[in-house]
Amino acid sequence: MKKSVIIIVPSLKPTSPIKGAFALANIFIKYTNVSIVPLNSSPKSNELISDPKIKIIKKLKFKNKISIKNFFIFKNFLNLYLKKSHSYIVISFCLIPDIYTALLKVNAIKIASIRANNIDNYSFSFGILGIPLAILHYLTLNLMDEVIVMHEAMAKQIGRYLLNKQKIKEFPNFIEKSNINYDIPYPSKKIFKIIFVGWLDPRKDPICLLESIKILKSKGYSISLEFFGEGLLKNKLNKTIEYLGLTKNVFVRGYSKDIKIHLLKSHLMILPSWSEGLSRACLESLELGVPCILRDIYGNSDIIQKNKNGLLFKNNKELVGLIEYFLNKYDYSKHRNNLLPQKYRRHNIIESYRDLLIK
Repeated sequence: MKKSVIIIVPSLKPTSPIKGAFALANIFIKYTNVSIVPLNSSPKSNELISDPKIKIIKKLKFKNKISIKNFFIFKNFLNLYLKKSHSYIVISFCLIPDIYTALLKVNAIKIASIRANNIDNYSFSFGILGIPLAILHYLTLNLMDEVIVMHEAMAKQIGRYLLNKQKIKEFPNFIEKSNINYDIPYPSKKIFKIIFVGWLDPRKDPICLLESIKILKSKGYSISLEFFGEGLLKNKLNKTIEYLGLTKNVFVRGYSKDIKIHLLKSHLMILPSWSEGLSRACLESLELGVPCILRDIYGNSDIIQKNKNGLLFKNNKELVGLIEYFLNKYDYSKHRNNLLPQKYRRHNIIESYRDLLIK
């Protein structure tokens, strides 16, 4: 019997994990009933596109805080929602939903979808408490029936904390095919346009790009860099741009709902993050034919095909040379339609997810 699906998310903010949750819901709704339950019932962003048949149940208002009271409210709510006449899968995304779901005793299959390197991510977010918190998160996964990860390196990391490694299922991150005209030419190289998309925080390390732009400018290149995103480094980023004399080359644009338009006007995306699961911004960029330079951290080597759709770097000093490769040698006439590897396209993993419904 096919199982109805309930997806638990922290909120309805358009972060990468939440976008992934909605993409997954859009797959399942073709085959069964799907509900999305945010723990914080904030307004839904226009970026979160969902099939109208998907139910979004906005009854919880926890603001992502862990508390015993919140857990029992969540438990009682879900027990009332789970009808005995149906068979259910409960899929959770992110720390608090995973902990709450893991602790549930319900007649349902419980699945955690892990979207990041939590050891590194939590270290950036919580300092010295980050590593023990990430380990606690991973240990709670022993109470799940299955754990979905995005690549082999993630499976190995999480596998160290699971008694039953057979619970781990590797399904790559994926993206819907864009409704764009792939015949759109790349912009003129009269000004070489670089784009950064993501949170402006230490983990994403946007400031490290500025020195490379300064060096390239001093070499006589006509170059621009646009930052799209918000975060605690925004003011520092603006001040550093001014200090380095880059106000005519580097622009902090803030958050954009139309990021695909800006990607299509760019030659290159650079994401110098120190920790990722598998960047959704990178997938979107490659889908639109924009090559990427990514830091050589786990997961990124799975998607980057050297010189074809991007390059990897370990040391920030390598960035100038890598950008010059795209300035001078990369053939922008051949690759617009063929940068995203097939395994990251939605239609290639639908069957794997459908198998969850009929177990």
